[in-house]
Amino acid sequence: MAGAAARRAGARIARPLWFCLGWLAVGLAVAGAILPLLPTTPFLLVAAWAFGKSSERWRRWIYAQPTFGPILIAWERYGVIPIWGKLAALGAMSASLLGLVLSGRLPLWALSLIGATLAAVGWYIASRPSRPPAEPPLLPKDAP
Repeated sequence: MAGAAARRAGARIARPLWFCLGWLAVGLAVAGAILPLLPTTPFLLVAAWAFGKSSERWRRWIYAQPTFGPILIAWERYGVIPIWGKLAALGAMSASLLGLVLSGRLPLWALSLIGATLAAVGWYIASRPSRPPAEPPLLPKDAP
């Protein structure tokens, strides 16, 4: 019994923290919609996750947003990253690595580590589907 009470008390403490993290992520996502190199979707994913731990009302709100809701739903259901999102992410990562190389301020081992990390993340992004799967056509009841 004491363990269950401690978990409930911990949840009461954690819920406001998750809620604050959700709103911080929403704020960063809004900034990302305006600023060219700050991503939007990852912050929205964090917000949806944090709201899911703190407030079902605000989780539903973020999924109901006409601009961002469909992107979040496509990611949650099918792991979809739209092609424009892939191009933006891969372009930003490539430009960042190029800027680091051209600056000449980092040693080769650091550039190699950063390049390998960006390549792995880029591969993951590129490997995600670009759109949800097509719904199978409905067959007549008498089809074999």
